[in-house]
Amino acid sequence: MKITKLETVHVLPRWMFLRLYTDEGIVGYGEPVLEGKSAVVAEAVNVLGKMIIGEDPMNIEHLWQRTITALLLLTTLSGQLPWPPACR
Repeated sequence: MKITKLETVHVLPRWMFLRLYTDEGIVGYGEPVLEGKSAVVAEAVNVLGKMIIGEDPMNIEHLWQRTITALLLLTTLSGQLPWPPACR
């Protein structure tokens, strides 16, 4: 089974849901969330989602490691902290 498509769905006023499609016709649902920042979340799903197209959706640890590593690398390269200093 492979991931074929990710689709975000905005629900007013500020929520977002995610549909994950597979080549076997299975559709998974999730809720990527950053309260009140659905446009930012949609772009993050768009950027990071490209990395997992073609991957096995059942290999959750691999998908997590791949996306979190990319996120940390992107924030490091941009000079931004990936989380508030108080949380480190």
